[in-house]
Parts: sequence; C-alpha cells; structure tokens
Amino acid sequence: NSRIIDSTFTVPLSYSHSDSPDSSGWHLISNPYPTSLDWQEVIGNNENLNTLPIAYIWDHSLNGNNGGYKINFGYPLPPGAPEEFFFDGNIPTMQSFWVKATDVGASLTFRPEYQGPAKNPYKRNNKAEEALNWLSLKVESGAFSDQILFFPDEDDRNLYLPKLQTLASKYINIAALDEDNNQWLAQTLSEYGDEQVFPIRLNTTESGDFKFSWEGIEHFSDDMVFTLLDIETGNSIELIKNQDYYFMNDEAKTKTHQSDQLFSLEDQNRNTTSGALKSEPRFFLQINNRNSLSSEPNNGIPETFTLNQNYPNPFNPSSTIQFGIPEASNVRLEVFNLLGQKVSTLVAGDKMQAGWHSVQFDAGNLASGVYIYRIEAGNFVQTKRMMLIK
Repeated sequence: NSRIIDSTFTVPLSYSHSDSPDSSGWHLISNPYPTSLDWQEVIGNNENLNTLPIAYIWDHSLNGNNGGYKINFGYPLPPGAPEEFFFDGNIPTMQSFWVKATDVGASLTFRPEYQGPAKNPYKRNNKAEEALNWLSLKVESGAFSDQILFFPDEDDRNLYLPKLQTLASKYINIAALDEDNNQWLAQTLSEYGDEQVFPIRLNTTESGDFKFSWEGIEHFSDDMVFTLLDIETGNSIELIKNQDYYFMNDEAKTKTHQSDQLFSLEDQNRNTTSGALKSEPRFFLQINNRNSLSSEPNNGIPETFTLNQNYPNPFNPSSTIQFGIPEASNVRLEVFNLLGQKVSTLVAGDKMQAGWHSVQFDAGNLASGVYIYRIEAGNFVQTKRMMLIK
C-alpha cells in the first residue's frame, strides 16, 4: 500500500501527581498516519508505557446526533458487546482520541505495522479464559442513552475506566462513583464473597419517562444477587434477565453544570441555579452472594478480627452489625454519612471480651441513603457500607 508510512512515532505524555483531576494525565492524541491505526495492536504490543489501555473517541452520531464517547481498551470483546459503548479499535486517519497517563515517564508508540483496519473487532479471543464478560447498566429516554459496565475479577487486567465529561449540550450521563466521588464508566467487581455497593450518579438535561435496562446477568454465577436501589421511590429491583425498570425523572433535580474539566471534578455535582452540592445519588447497585444472605449469628471465638456486613441490608429503620475479636480489645464502632460526618457512635472505646458481638443500629432519625460504619479494635480498622431506604 503506497499510503503506508514507514515511520515510528513515540508520543511522550506528561503526568502530575497533583490531586487535581485536571492535571492527572489526560491527553488528546491524533492518529499520525494517512491510514487507520489499530489500537489493539498498540496495546497488544505493550506500547502504552504508564498509560491506561483505553482510547476514547467522540462519535457525533450517538444520542440523536448530539454525540457521545465510545471506547476501546485493546482486548477482543465477546460477541454481543454493546456497539454504542465500544468502537472496534480502528482509529481513522487524523482522528483525535483521549488517553490517560498513569505515572511519570508515560508514552505511546505507533509503528508502521499498526496501520490498517483493526483485525478482529469484537472477536472472541482464542483463549476462552481471556474472553471478557460484563454487566451493563443502561439508562435511556427518547433518543438519549448512556451506560456503565461492571467486569468480574477474573484476571489481572485493569478495567477501572474513568468517565469523561460529555461534550454535548443535551445528554444523559450516568457514572459509578467511588468514595472520593470520582466518576467511572466501568469498574471491576471484587471477590464474589464480598458485598459491594456502587452509588450510581445520574445527570441529565432531559425529564419525563426513563428506563433502566441491563445486560450480562447470565455472565455471572447464579449465587450472585444484583439489586438496583432507587432511593427516591424506595424501590428495590433484583436484576433479572430480560426485565427493565421504568421511572420518572425531574429535570430540575438533575440538570447540572458542565465543567470545562474532563474528569471527576466535584463541580459536576453542583446545581446550575443554586451552586449548592447536589444530594447523594438516587440509584445504587448492590451486589451480594446469595449464600451469605443470612441473619444467623456466629458463635465461638473468631481466629481474626472481623467486621460482618450488617443485616438486613438495605434496612428500615434498624439493622444489626456483628463483629468478632479474637482477644479482649478496646472497641470503637461509629457510623458516618458519605460526607464523612459522624451520625452515631455504637461502641465508644469499650473494653470487650474475645468473641462475637452484635450491635443494633437505629436510623429512625436519619434520611435514606448510604452510610459507612467503621470499627477500631486494637490495630484493626475496617469500614463497610450499608443502605437505609425509608
């Protein structure tokens, strides 16, 4: 092909250790070749030094031609992967795309042999154990939609994918939040025995009828229970294949200021009229192991310091928190809201004997939402989340 350029390009990427998201390694890169660039070849050959393996491309055709991002993270995807979420790894000539450095000394290297169309878009890897599974949560209303993904912890791939701010003036935007309020478009689930709760932020310029749908439940063990919690209505919906959840959305509650910054600034959670911080997210994804959903107390002396998940969870208005200590210890057990404010002290540094102990938490005077309970016993410190729905 006479258009192939026989040149190698190495692009250095800057990175700052500042806590400010706008200085944490985002770069807008362009394909330097007169033909397409195969992103899967770049990642497959480890040419992304200290750089996330994700390329973000803006697709103007999404959301009723208002646009949206598609991504490719360099790995073959299983058949049925959502096409409105992923592109096939083929970056057109002169196409710009976003990448994120993760440390100093970051760079991308493009070689002549990476030119040409992506060779295996959406093709399952020959090694079955390397094929990716996923759970997709999608919100849509009219021509607008957005979705986030959750991957099982099956290998050592880093599938925590940061969320970029949309460039559109009209949009639906959902993201999974971490404890620092950073927004993610994909996260990796931890071991199946652990309960997890993911706050789901919904920002949108639209109002009216909305639909939550999900795909990929069949990719996970039957012992896993996925529950969508709607704080505003109090609804708790177990995610079952081929079912959807419909809800009404009030524009005044969710229309937010679009920051000039790209990722995870708290300004994106401020209301356009008042400038006040929005209330906590309306939706939460809760993940449990079906075999662990039991209120049976433990007996005897535990071998290690242990903090169990509260039961029931979600709860209204009270729940039991059980912990185990293998030796006599001074114990402090406290409850905080998501702003870090202490709302209750359940055990105030008391000397407690070795064994299992249960404490009742009464949240009758608190608002619905996620709360964090924290134990200190000797050198042991651990936190867990619980959800109050009234």
